[in-house]
Amino acid sequence: MSNNASYNSSAQRPDPIIAFLGTESSRLVLVGSAYAKKLAAKFPELKQPPPTFLGRHFRPSQEDADTGDIKVNPIPTYWDENDKHVGLEVSSDGLELRHVGSQEQRENDTSSIRANCPIPKEVGLYYYEVSISHSKAKENKIGVGFVTSKTSLNKPPGWEAGSYGYHGDDGSKFSGSLHGGPYHSKFSAGDTIGCGINFYTKEVFFTKNGIYIGPAFQNVSGDLYPGIGIQHPSDGLRANFGAMPFTFDIDSMVERQRSKIQTHVRNTPFDTLHPSQSESQFLQELVMQALENDGYIETARAFAAAIRKEEQALAAGIDGTDSKMTTEDDEETVNRQTVRYAVLTGDIDQAEKMMRLYYPALLDANKDILFRLQCQRFIEMVRLNTGMRNRIEKRLAKDKLREARRIETDQTKLNPTPHEESDDEEISLDRAEFGAPQDNLDLQESEFATLEYGRKLDELYRDDTRPEVSAALKEIWSTMAYQNPLTETKFDHLFSRRARMEIAEEVNSAVLSHLGKSSRTALDTAYASTAVLLDEISGEVSGAAFVTVEDAFRMIAKESQYPE
Repeated sequence: MSNNASYNSSAQRPDPIIAFLGTESSRLVLVGSAYAKKLAAKFPELKQPPPTFLGRHFRPSQEDADTGDIKVNPIPTYWDENDKHVGLEVSSDGLELRHVGSQEQRENDTSSIRANCPIPKEVGLYYYEVSISHSKAKENKIGVGFVTSKTSLNKPPGWEAGSYGYHGDDGSKFSGSLHGGPYHSKFSAGDTIGCGINFYTKEVFFTKNGIYIGPAFQNVSGDLYPGIGIQHPSDGLRANFGAMPFTFDIDSMVERQRSKIQTHVRNTPFDTLHPSQSESQFLQELVMQALENDGYIETARAFAAAIRKEEQALAAGIDGTDSKMTTEDDEETVNRQTVRYAVLTGDIDQAEKMMRLYYPALLDANKDILFRLQCQRFIEMVRLNTGMRNRIEKRLAKDKLREARRIETDQTKLNPTPHEESDDEEISLDRAEFGAPQDNLDLQESEFATLEYGRKLDELYRDDTRPEVSAALKEIWSTMAYQNPLTETKFDHLFSRRARMEIAEEVNSAVLSHLGKSSRTALDTAYASTAVLLDEISGEVSGAAFVTVEDAFRMIAKESQYPE
């Protein structure tokens, strides 16, 4: 059977959770539900559910498994030396097994071993491979598959209830029985056998030498471990839990499964979830609210005008057809846009001036926003100093280059007159000093102003015991120790355009809250609710493990032929 063979032979029942994710509007019903508290805790810096181990070519560490405050269950990555039957020897890296025999074993006993932990269901699809390295026996009695924590380790996978195995001596498959059923061909030394489990379809499947064999077991459940059983001495194998590329193209299988689920999501009927509006009307309102919330009033006007024009064209001149889409064309929206623009352009003085003019009590009431703006003012001053310093250095470098060329030209002259030498010396002096004193003076004054402002901040927050305040002050001060902090990667979060955007969003949210309005748009809530919901249900047997918010964006961009 080829690598592209269908691996989902059983009919798929609709997944109500995945269907629920089909539209933006359906996600909004989560607001005020049991997820609301968790959502509020994660918003605005919502951490996305961590990437699942879908056959990727790396060996994840526990440190990699912790993303933000979302705990990822560990993934099987080696054989457990302390969870095996006698007679097995495990290599130092936990990947290679050899049957060395033991006097404690009976003649027909199998030496089995479990991996270091059960497979977390939130991975969606798990896969590992074993390569049979050597076998001196006529019949290679090795069983590969999955076992439970209670499976006896003196029997091969598949002989006891809850375990599943593919055996090399006869090519049969076993599940909870000593009598196997036909499955595929035998395997022996030199073969590579892959073992996989799809928690969404509840199927266990196997591969041989990179070729997909097909589903072996359906309706699989329970907490399962990778498991191996070896009966003959001198038999051995080596496992690959993802630290190296697999022989089988597991990534393509994952992508096919993900594509099926995404298609199911996209085909979810909108009208059954939000009957009061058409899908286009609802999405238009989401976009309009987001534009107005962020202060993009001109864009909102253009968007509303485009919608009206489209509706009039569709109406083919029928009287009375006019869009209900309007903009909040008021002074407050324009004021927020002015403040936002000042922050985005780095003019923190202007931003604070406008905020005190438009919202006099806001900064005194919201000390966190005030502190963020003050720190950003310091950063913008450092940015200005660095730019001035770079311009001076570039000018001096050009002057030195011109002087070097002049000297080289002079050296080609034969017997220059004293008058010529005097003129050249004066020209050299003029070129070297032109503009430098004023530039250097401006830089010195700017750097002095930065130091004075930094000392002022230290004085203002001297008695503030919050650790985040002292850490922020220490970090912005550390930028002064570098000739060009803008090129230091550790300061990217301070000097990048994204840093300004984040502060602009925080200021905008603070203004909206100050005015008694929601600081979150419905689109924001939809995004966050979806991510939280996916996190909540990823440990269940559902398609959530194959879906992320980022995947949805990529899918939309691909279908719309927009760059990601």
